[in-house]
Amino acid sequence: MEIRTIYRHEAEDFLRLLCSVFGLDIERARTVYYSEPMFDLTRKWALFEQGDMVSICSTAPLEFGWGKGYGIAGVATVKHFRGHGFASQLLSHVHAQSIANQETAAFLFAHNPTLYRNNGFEVVDEVIRGPLLTCEGKRSNRILGSQDIETLYNAWAEKSPSRLRRNQSRWKLWNWNMKLAQEVGAGYVCVEGQSCREAIGVEGSEDGWPVEAGTEWSGLRSLTETMCVPVLHPIRHLFVMSKGAPDRMQMFLTDQF
Repeated sequence: MEIRTIYRHEAEDFLRLLCSVFGLDIERARTVYYSEPMFDLTRKWALFEQGDMVSICSTAPLEFGWGKGYGIAGVATVKHFRGHGFASQLLSHVHAQSIANQETAAFLFAHNPTLYRNNGFEVVDEVIRGPLLTCEGKRSNRILGSQDIETLYNAWAEKSPSRLRRNQSRWKLWNWNMKLAQEVGAGYVCVEGQSCREAIGVEGSEDGWPVEAGTEWSGLRSLTETMCVPVLHPIRHLFVMSKGAPDRMQMFLTDQF
């Protein structure tokens, strides 16, 4: 058995395994996979059994006021190799290597927390989603530019060591997908079609938020409650889990890994 990051010629095998397990269309996924701004072969891990790639995951660098961590995504094992503990061995190895690289805490989003509990992770939060109470009549016509958005976000992040910091690579990823940041008071609401996953300086309101009717909020439950987001009938979408973290992270799902 061998556990390591993949080589360039193995990137397609990695993608094929990922798409097979998660039921993704490989042609559509391939476009995103290779062009994503933070694509990094040294962040794509695989466990090989007798030379065959059987279990994989990706990691993403994260930085908070208290230090560096990493996110885990795309944990997948070939169907007929499941139940042999390969994913657990992979995660344990990745965590040990990440700690050696000064990334001391791990975070992930999970539908089923069982596998990860067995690897020392604990549920620390939830991702919830639901329609926003809206007041379209108060919508602003001003769309903020990237510099204004960065200034407002960085000021927000600096207020707590638990909040995610964005370096230039992460800002490049943030801008990669189409988003509009509508000015609201001294802050903004970020909309992607009819989805809202980020807002800065927007107080909860009985009248709702000034976004298009039908817009859905998706965010961490703890942050949603702290911000008094006017989300109607929220439902749990994912568990948020961590290992080795000094505190519960605060981040918007525009940075979801």
